[in-house]
Amino acid sequence: MGLILGIIIGLLVGAGLVYLWLKAQLDRKTKELQQSHRVLEEVSREQEARRQDLVRSLQSDYQKQLDAQAQTLTQGHQAKVNALAVESQKQRDDQIQALTQTHDAQVRSLQAEIAHLTAQLEHLSAAPPEAPSEAPSEAIANGDSPPELASPPVDRVPPPPVSPTTDLQQRLVALGRSGQLANIPHVARHADAVDPTIREQVAVSLGQLVASRMVGTDVHRVIPVLERLSRDAKAPVRCAAVESLGQVRSEQVIPILERSRRDSHPQVVKAASWAIAKFKFFRQAPPPSPPPAPDQP
Repeated sequence: MGLILGIIIGLLVGAGLVYLWLKAQLDRKTKELQQSHRVLEEVSREQEARRQDLVRSLQSDYQKQLDAQAQTLTQGHQAKVNALAVESQKQRDDQIQALTQTHDAQVRSLQAEIAHLTAQLEHLSAAPPEAPSEAPSEAIANGDSPPELASPPVDRVPPPPVSPTTDLQQRLVALGRSGQLANIPHVARHADAVDPTIREQVAVSLGQLVASRMVGTDVHRVIPVLERLSRDAKAPVRCAAVESLGQVRSEQVIPILERSRRDSHPQVVKAASWAIAKFKFFRQAPPPSPPPAPDQP
């Protein structure tokens, strides 16, 4: 009986020792596992921080590249706009110079003709009168009335006639320079003239009338006329119409200008590109600030 009791006690003591040993091993493994979790969390945090730094660095580099490309495109676009503006101004200057030279030549021709006519008149007025014949004296002695002497004929040269085309063109120029929107119908009614120079002057005068004007009913009436002229068979007429469309601050002219950019004539294409760039500049310009309210008494 004592032996059995001793065996049981020994087994219990052995089981207790085994339990304590296993518990110690389990605690040690648990601590190691917790430490591994902490190390893993630290490594994860470091990797996340590195990933965030890398993302920020890539975003910064990409933004710098975008800014550089945008600046390059803006500079190139501005350079093209400036070149088109300079070329358009040069063309206008050449046209003005050609018109001035033509006008000066006409003035010199008229002055020379006036001087020639004046010299003829002076020559006729300075010619000595013819001596009277004896027949009138005898007639006076006999009591008869002397016959009337015919005055020498004077050749009156009429002034050079002004062609109807030149007169109409001058009137269209004056109407365009007046700046009065009420003159738009008087100019637009000649848009279907047979002479292409008249149609070109109509386009130029309409552009002068609507230049720097706010969009209104009168300005909108100009757009269909200029659109029709932008399809004209003559390139100078189309070019003048496109340049005048660039003076209209309305989005309705954009499709017309885009179509004109595909024109077969290079001057029309350049004028359309210049007008579109000018319209974009107008659209990006900030609206005028309202006037300050008056002080209350």
